Order: sequence, then C-alpha cells, then structure tokens
Amino acid sequence: MDVLILSKVVHYNATADLSDLIYKQTKGRYRVTLLIHTPSQLKIATHKNGYLLHSILKTGWLLQTEIPLAELRDMVLPHRLSAGQVKKFTSSRLYHAQKLFTMEDTVQGIEGGVLRATLLHMGVEQLCLAIIYAFMGYYPNHFHLAYLFSLCSHCTPLLNDLFPDTSEEDRELLKILHTTPQALRFKKSEQFIHTQLQVLEGRCWRLFSKTEKLIQKRIDALQ
Repeated sequence: MDVLILSKVVHYNATADLSDLIYKQTKGRYRVTLLIHTPSQLKIATHKNGYLLHSILKTGWLLQTEIPLAELRDMVLPHRLSAGQVKKFTSSRLYHAQKLFTMEDTVQGIEGGVLRATLLHMGVEQLCLAIIYAFMGYYPNHFHLAYLFSLCSHCTPLLNDLFPDTSEEDRELLKILHTTPQALRFKKSEQFIHTQLQVLEGRCWRLFSKTEKLIQKRIDALQ
C-alpha cells in the first residue's frame, strides 16, 4: 500500500515512525510506503516531485481530507519528465556511486569493515535516488535504504532481485547494507565478516552496471 499524506507540519523521521507504527498495529499484515509532504510543498513542486505528485492526485484514491480534491489537484501543475533533466540528475548519482564503490574496493584489512560497509551503503543510496528520479521524478525526503528499496520496487525489480531476503544469508547481507552511517559509527570492524562484504561488493557493482543500462534505456524512451 502506498499513501500520500499532506500535513501542515512534518515532524522529523515521521515517515519511518508512522510506517513502523502501521506495521506493528497490523501485526505485520501491512507494509506501507508513505510520501509525506506539506501543502506548500505541493504548490512549489516543479520537475522535482511535480510529475509524481500530480499523477497521484489525478489517479489516486482519496481516503480523507479537509481540502476538496479539486483544490488539491489544482495545487500541482502537470509536469513531464524530460530526458535532459533525468540525464543531468542521474549522471551525478552514477558518478558518486562509482567513486564510492571504487573507494571501498581499495580498503584493506580487518579494521576497514566499518568503512567498507559505509561506502557500500552510500553508493547504493545514490543508485536508488537515480532510479527513483529517472522513473518518478521524485526527490525523497526520507533516505533509509529499506524505504528507498520500496520506492524503487515501483520502477524495477532490480533491487529485490540483487538483494533478496529469501535466505538467512541474504537477510544478514541486507542487515549490513541497510545499517545507516549513523549506526555504523558505533560498530566495530570485526563485527563484519570479510566474505559477507565481498559478496555485498559484488552485488553492488552488478547493481551499478544494471542501473546504468536501465537509466540509459529510460533516457532513450523520454527523448
């Protein structure tokens, strides 16, 4: 389930807190991808978010509102994604991801575990942002990888294919990858197994290669 919430005030970490609350209250029956914005953000949306928000307001189901739907729809002007905008944004994200993965590849020794995990996390985040913008024209305001993976799943099965959660080993790899840089700050390098990081590194490079091709196809389709 995907829900757009408009609120005059958006509290820090509201996306994660509300998603977690829904998951717990429904005892795991529902996982919700939330897009939380203020009405003022709708009004100023351009090619950044305007494409997706206009599509949601035009085709989505209204659950509850204090503002008439017609008024909500008038807040966001229709925008289309252009090949030039997508190319400009995604080229930067791909460059950053490539440099981060290259840096990770040079880290040696057991003491480098935390640094390697941090660089892989940051690189995958950049690739997720590239995919989300290329297909949705959306700039997320929440950046946990599980959330970005959920948004990416609307665009491509690539993330779920390369980082499945079907086995215990896969779940351990996802746990490492999804650990935020803030949490990694207090991790000890010996907590990371070298072979796990090697597997993650290989999957991240495959994600980079496939994302590069996927986005080029998207740009070609927009031209």
